[in-house]
Amino acid sequence: MGVFEMIVILVFIVTAGELGKSFISRSTRSITSGTENKIKALEAELRVNEERLAQTEERVTDLTEKLSFVENLLAKPPSSSSLPPPSR
Repeated sequence: MGVFEMIVILVFIVTAGELGKSFISRSTRSITSGTENKIKALEAELRVNEERLAQTEERVTDLTEKLSFVENLLAKPPSSSSLPPPSR
């Protein structure tokens, strides 16, 4: 094998290596970008879900207070003034 052939093979190897590195770099950037976009979407979804949870907790608190009020009303014996007059 002559020097020229060895130089051609060496240039081919270096070029292939550079192309490989470039491909890996582009693939890595693409994967990283896709992952970052997924993370941003999940963070946005998390914020929406946290807001929904807060609203649900407020509704539960409100309904619990109303239920407690109704339970207290039901637990009290009726007062005589609130009874209808006896029918004769």
